[in-house]
Amino acid sequence: MAAERETLFIHVLLPLAIPGKLTYRVPYELNELIIPGKRVVVQVGKRKLYSGLIHTVSDTAPGNFEAKYILSVVDDVPVVSQQQFDFWQWMASYYMCTLGEVMKAALPAALKLESEAIITLSGEPDEGTILDPDEERILTFLQKSGEISISAASELLKKHNVFKLVKRMYQKGLILLKEDLSDQYKPRQIQCLKIKIN
Repeated sequence: MAAERETLFIHVLLPLAIPGKLTYRVPYELNELIIPGKRVVVQVGKRKLYSGLIHTVSDTAPGNFEAKYILSVVDDVPVVSQQQFDFWQWMASYYMCTLGEVMKAALPAALKLESEAIITLSGEPDEGTILDPDEERILTFLQKSGEISISAASELLKKHNVFKLVKRMYQKGLILLKEDLSDQYKPRQIQCLKIKIN
């Protein structure tokens, strides 16, 4: 008799100013890859994709909603340890902010993949570097245009999830990642009337 398949749920920490963590369901075929501290690709809202950190694993389904499935596991080994999670929790408590805000500040840009993160060219590939067709297409685009967002790269390649491709290209030293800060700050403008007194 075949063993019953275990359904896993994970609590994912995202680099967002939201209280707590979000719960996602793990497809059966990814069960063996699930370890706290690894990054997973998840959908937040209707279209936005993020790489979040597996914080805890459970076999109990959430009682008040149906959890979305994770899309993929990004890492082969954890990128954050339990000691780091504990330290982040202390920082969030001490500075009265969310755990996601601490994560956003603590992780380097290369580990905070999201659909609007910006990819730029690092330099020409070394001689002998083996590129697959998707990598070549991204590099060709970057040589012409200078930068591309991860969501635009997905559209260019007609693939829903390019996070693993981006990670691979970063590890090969082909690309750099930066956060798009261009629209984060907008100065507040107010209209004033000045009364002229003679």
